[in-house]
Amino acid sequence: MKFGKTFESYLTTEWRQQYMNYTELKEMIREAVNEAPSSKDAPLSVILEYFENFEGNFFAACHEELTRVQDFYAQKLAEARRKVYTMEIQLNATQSLPNQRSPNTRSLGLACSEFYLSLIMLQNFQSLNYTAFRKICKKYDKNFKSVKGAQWFEENVSQAPFAKDQELKSMIIKVEELYTLHLTNGDRAKAMAKLRVPPMGERLPPSQVFLAGVVLGLFIVSAVIILISLYFIRDKLDLIDVFVRLYRGPIASGLASFLFALNVYVWQSKGINHVLIFNIDLRNHMQATSFLEFASTMSFISTMSMILFIHHKEFEVNDPHYFPMICIVLPLLLLINPIRIMNRPARMWILRVIGRIFAAPFYGVIFPDFWLADQFTSMTLCMVDYFEIVRFYIRYFRNSDNAFEFEPDFWITVVRVLPPWFRLAQCLRRYYDNKFKYRDHLLNAIKYGIGIIAIIVSCVVMETSHRYKHMFDNPWIWCYIAAIFISTVYSSVWDLVCDFGLFKVWKGENLFLRENLIYPKGFYYFAIVSNVLLRFVWALELHLIYFNYLSPFYSKTITSFLEITFENHLTTEWRQQYIHYAELKMMIRKAVENAPPPSQKGLVHEYYTKFSAEFFFTTLMEELRRVNDFFDYKLAEARRKHATFKVKLMYIFRSAGGHMGEMPSLPPLVDQPKNVRKLERAYSEFYFSLVLLNNYQQLNLTGLHKICKKFDKYIRSTNGQNWLKTYVEPATISEEREIRGMITEVENLYTEFIMGGNRTKAMAKLRVPPLGRPISPVHVFSTGLVLGLFIVSAVICIVSYYFMLDKPEFLSSFTQLFRGSLSLVVFGFLTAVNVYVWQTVGINHVLIFELNPRNQIEPMKILGIASLFGYGCTLSMLLFLHHNEFGVKDPLYFPLIGVILPLALLLNPLPIMNYPVRMGVLRICGRIISAPFYPVNFVDFWLADQLNSLVLCLLDHYQLIRFYIRYYKDSINTFDFEPDYAMCVIRCLPSWFRLAQCLKRIWDSDPRPVSYLINAFTYGTTIITVIISTVQMETSDNYEYLFDNPWTWVYMISCLISTIYCTSWDLLHDYGLFQVWKGEHIFLRDNLVYPKWFYYFAIVMDVLIRFVWALEMYLIYNEILLPYHSKTICSLCEIVRRFIWNFLRLENEHLYNCGQFRATRDIFISALNSRQDLLVESIIHESRRVSTAPQVIMNDE
Repeated sequence: MKFGKTFESYLTTEWRQQYMNYTELKEMIREAVNEAPSSKDAPLSVILEYFENFEGNFFAACHEELTRVQDFYAQKLAEARRKVYTMEIQLNATQSLPNQRSPNTRSLGLACSEFYLSLIMLQNFQSLNYTAFRKICKKYDKNFKSVKGAQWFEENVSQAPFAKDQELKSMIIKVEELYTLHLTNGDRAKAMAKLRVPPMGERLPPSQVFLAGVVLGLFIVSAVIILISLYFIRDKLDLIDVFVRLYRGPIASGLASFLFALNVYVWQSKGINHVLIFNIDLRNHMQATSFLEFASTMSFISTMSMILFIHHKEFEVNDPHYFPMICIVLPLLLLINPIRIMNRPARMWILRVIGRIFAAPFYGVIFPDFWLADQFTSMTLCMVDYFEIVRFYIRYFRNSDNAFEFEPDFWITVVRVLPPWFRLAQCLRRYYDNKFKYRDHLLNAIKYGIGIIAIIVSCVVMETSHRYKHMFDNPWIWCYIAAIFISTVYSSVWDLVCDFGLFKVWKGENLFLRENLIYPKGFYYFAIVSNVLLRFVWALELHLIYFNYLSPFYSKTITSFLEITFENHLTTEWRQQYIHYAELKMMIRKAVENAPPPSQKGLVHEYYTKFSAEFFFTTLMEELRRVNDFFDYKLAEARRKHATFKVKLMYIFRSAGGHMGEMPSLPPLVDQPKNVRKLERAYSEFYFSLVLLNNYQQLNLTGLHKICKKFDKYIRSTNGQNWLKTYVEPATISEEREIRGMITEVENLYTEFIMGGNRTKAMAKLRVPPLGRPISPVHVFSTGLVLGLFIVSAVICIVSYYFMLDKPEFLSSFTQLFRGSLSLVVFGFLTAVNVYVWQTVGINHVLIFELNPRNQIEPMKILGIASLFGYGCTLSMLLFLHHNEFGVKDPLYFPLIGVILPLALLLNPLPIMNYPVRMGVLRICGRIISAPFYPVNFVDFWLADQLNSLVLCLLDHYQLIRFYIRYYKDSINTFDFEPDYAMCVIRCLPSWFRLAQCLKRIWDSDPRPVSYLINAFTYGTTIITVIISTVQMETSDNYEYLFDNPWTWVYMISCLISTIYCTSWDLLHDYGLFQVWKGEHIFLRDNLVYPKWFYYFAIVMDVLIRFVWALEMYLIYNEILLPYHSKTICSLCEIVRRFIWNFLRLENEHLYNCGQFRATRDIFISALNSRQDLLVESIIHESRRVSTAPQVIMNDE
């Protein structure tokens, strides 16, 4: 995430105007660069004058921003200082009380908690503004190739009181100590659990976003199924009528939940602090995604009960009337569930607010109370529906004759009156509590009083309507219209003037609105018009009823819905070289737990002195030495690479007629390559390695500072800080100048000589994503959504298939046409699991596959692609199975989706949907097909091995294409899915690709290892087995029994040889097992990444699945299954075997790679000769002299 977005997401909403205007300053720099006079058109003096003027304006603006930030910080700090003093006095006073848990103690605890939160927010304000000033000055220097930004920052920001201030940090520590001592009896863990707040701008975990997407997908598909089902049963009016009456309430509440989730999302996007407005604890509040997940879950459960209700006969359920109970019981259980799960604090908060609403006249009213009561007034019909459902079940269980009568009664009037009564009582209570007797509360109470009168009159209208022939003959209807008209006009005016705060400006740009607007101006005019129209929707209801367009029930449904409408950062290969932060932290924790009682001060001092000298700092010194040595090694490696690339760059550009500025003169060389493209790739990878090394440096330094700070905090000493100054600050790892200088020089060289001075293009190619960055919530949510859609449609496919078992011929065509697509879907999901596990356990598949880390595909994206493809396939299956219901005469076109969709996704030339990865896959496929003519990389033979497990899938797609060719030609044998010779060739192709790759690797290797030849023999035996099996199938018709055919025995012998050979290769070479023959890891190896049981499981599964051909022969010979279905089972077993193989094969490669601590790809360029070596050494010596010069000067001083 760019800093501008980070800045926006982390700032405190109420202080937005007090932060420095980072966006404006950034735009100021951008405009200055764009509008700068060109060196071709303007003289140098004009250009210099332009930049001097801008410099003055820019730093004046920066100074103004700094003054505002400093003034606000000083004001808030003074306020905090007074609060700390007051709080300390009050907490010390509680010590003298006989009972420390007095009522005052609880309120003090809440006050401490809120004050601590305000201090954290002020600390965030301090650090965010400091970082913003540093970033904007750095951006100024980068764009104008200057150092004045850094100078201004050092002279002004670094010396500013708000940047140097340590008082705020000491205040935070003091509040923690006071809270721990006075309110949790010295239990620091308990105190910090209550005080600690989540990081400002914290995002939801990807798992929760993903789950929200999944549940929403499940709901969407089930809702579509309900609409289709209602369409097909439209002639069963009685069933539909009961359905609508029993489910209207749950549908309305579900719609309200989704709209509220949208409300919260917009509030968060626009910076409206609903957490503060609703007086919610920041530590336990729910975000928009959480509400969406809750709404989707409730709606999905409701839709599933609706499906069961509509299709109860298909599911052989005699009485479907119990299903709507789910919509009442489950939400209630989720809400009142006392267990500490599913955001219990938020649920308890809702219950407390509801309790205060019901007891409105007896408790003080705050904003969330009357806000939620207002929601109830819009949900009146929903509450009536729930009451009618409860009444229905009471009558139904008593077998009453009027169980299915949903006519209104006295109690429905009471239910309708309750919401406005709550608001009326709240208004009167607020008027009573207000010492100034604020008149607006009374005027608001009148609004709800008129609403109650209108409801009562409407009930009288309904009770007397049967006495009159026409609606308007009833005099009460005119009373109702008068009451509802007055109520509507009054309520509309109140909404627009008081609740919305509009009509404060009567001329100018914001006509009829107000001065301060957050949303787009058009939205306010839309809100005015829609509010008035929806307030008068009762007139539409009367119109529909009077002209018999709809019954009163359905017209009320429409009006009701219209009313509602309103560890990640570390480098995997260097894992063992980082400081062991968790172990050091645990060491401190155990020392504190085992310390003598605080009363024995002498023993405590002796204990901590011994712990510090003999254990902690000894261990810390070992950690520092290991980290520093590794950093030294990697830095020396980086120096040499940097110098080597500079030498290559010199020769390439000298041969092209260019020059390298002040670089040393070169000896004459005529044999240098001019491969700029290769050098470009090498520089890109080298830049990435420098970023990793810089990250390694920063992470270890931060870890050392944090652990020493933790030591001082818990042991109450300054030894940690002293150790940092003595040992860490002089260490090589603390010197940032050289690594940063190298990164800057690579950027400059790459920009100037490889990208022709285009810095934007250069940085786009060099820049790497932030290490350990979370996956985009949009990707996570969309993946969950598509997965949810796939799951529901897959379940429907299975159910539909079950109900069509009496149509064997139709189902036979179905399985033959869709088996290939289904295999591909299963393989896609298993690949996503493979990549997820590799990332989780630290196997760097990006490096092993030599992918560009800037464009790598993550498991969530693979899962999204697999889900999208799976959803498309399951939809085509449903259309195929239910083509008669959809009025489709020829369903045989639907399986084409399984061929066209993956090809369209893969071959799409537009730069969308991870274009670099798709092009990479196509390039690998090209290298596989032309295996004997191109060098073979790991990813080439890995993908070719996957194709070996997808042989049946390839055959199915071939048969599908052959089927459509025959179908279009109207051939007699269109539906003949028997094998031909082309299928034999296709079965041999994957093995041939691997055989050719092995031979190519032998040819390219020097010396030529025997292992490649042995591996080639593995695939040779597979090709022989395929040819023999083809002969066996071709000759099987000549014999009565399977085993009368001699080729069957030849086939079995070839299968046995191939299986034993391949299994041995898998276990010994691909998995690297059977290296240890005794001890704890018997039959395995010394280094294990996965749990030990998994390796034994993989061994057993590999052997069993390799011999699955024996099971296939058994099933065919005993006529338990047809050959087609037995091959399906074998194919799925082979896909599962490959899934397990992927885990261990990548692990084996990873362990070999990590031995060299290599974290980036090596792009090999031509070797250096002796003259170039001398030049490299001189460049290294020069760079080291420059980087160490500042240190020498400092030492001399």
